[in-house]
Amino acid sequence: MINHNCSGFHHSCNMQSMKAVRNITAVTMDSKRRILSDAVIVFDNGILCAIEKAEAIDLPADCEVIDGNGCIAMPGLVDTHAHADQSLLRGLGDGLHWMPFLDDVIDPWLLRRDPADAVLANQLSMIEMLKNGTTCFVSPNVDPSDDFASLTESVGRLGIRAVLGRFAMATEPLNDMLEVMSRWHGTQSGLVSMWFGLDVPRRPGDKDYPEFYRAVRKEAENLSVGIVYHFCSEAEDAAYIASNYGQRPAEWSRDNNALGENVLLINGCQITPLEIEIISNTGTHLTHSPVAN
Repeated sequence: MINHNCSGFHHSCNMQSMKAVRNITAVTMDSKRRILSDAVIVFDNGILCAIEKAEAIDLPADCEVIDGNGCIAMPGLVDTHAHADQSLLRGLGDGLHWMPFLDDVIDPWLLRRDPADAVLANQLSMIEMLKNGTTCFVSPNVDPSDDFASLTESVGRLGIRAVLGRFAMATEPLNDMLEVMSRWHGTQSGLVSMWFGLDVPRRPGDKDYPEFYRAVRKEAENLSVGIVYHFCSEAEDAAYIASNYGQRPAEWSRDNNALGENVLLINGCQITPLEIEIISNTGTHLTHSPVAN
């Protein structure tokens, strides 16, 4: 019988619907962070219900068993900065600084691409992520023109967990964003999460919209969703905020309702000790990049 006392697993296994992987090395996430050689992993209708050394689990004769010889089972990786729609652009921006990359590669791509191309690009990224052990990703700038029906269907079909940061610009009606967020958040059996991919000033010519940021923050809290945006990524955008607003980027974000426990900042390559303190005090999350282009 199944050992129901396996650490961290409390789901009762149904003997009639079990599948098991045996003869595998398992990297656990239990309190002792055990690494089990010669392990058995048991699933009930796709739900992990037991993981232990082989001698601790007796499988019924009719259980479907997969031989995991030579394989390692580990918790899925999480990519918190995945521009999943840019997989078809590989090689086009190599060596470019960020502003020429946006102007000469990204903007033309967004203007000319068909929504079906974006779905294919996302599918390629998702397949590659699954093959390298990544089971969840955050895509911070999902374009409003994307085909969300096909995109979310691809997420469900491939079985990956996707956080889609729908690009949120002050020049677009907020209700249009809310319609997309409400329609697709939590779909595909909960695999799809819709967040606000907030547009913030980063370079000369960019404008700020304090009322819009406040409204996005309110709606994100109402919907229990997150906010994600690129933050303090380059020397230029940090300097632009400092020269234009007389503040460091984290101070600007704090004063514009763009920090908090439901906020994920991308990069933070240029942050100062003061900003680290602000981010910590507000409970804001940072997916840190040591360097950027």
